[in-house]
Amino acid sequence: MVIQTARGLLERLQQKKGLAELITPEDFCDEGAVASALARDKRLKSSQLRRVFGAVRTLERQVARENDETELNLHIRQRLALLRAELAYAKGRKLIPKDFYQVMTKCLQKDHLSTVADLRRLGEFLSAVVAYQKYHNPEA
Repeated sequence: MVIQTARGLLERLQQKKGLAELITPEDFCDEGAVASALARDKRLKSSQLRRVFGAVRTLERQVARENDETELNLHIRQRLALLRAELAYAKGRKLIPKDFYQVMTKCLQKDHLSTVADLRRLGEFLSAVVAYQKYHNPEA
């Protein structure tokens, strides 16, 4: 079922499961889905989005050869914790909108992000947000 809003995604993320179990690309990749809705918000600065996206991509490369079921190591978990703090800073400076902040901090929680598959799903989600941001704001 397509998740159309940040609130809908936050409701789905109330469950104590990994991202790979909770959401699929079909849930968030359609033009009317949550990735597009988040990207449409002009308050989401492309530099901030790319900073988060780049950090997640770097972590994905570090686990590229791992199986989906592999637990994330201490270094990766610590880097994800730091990313939550960076998001709070960006929110405090009004560089990212509230909906994006809430979705990302929820996605970055330990119970949602414990395996390589969960990290890959987060990367897919952010990739969709980046793509739709360019679609909705080609000059940004």
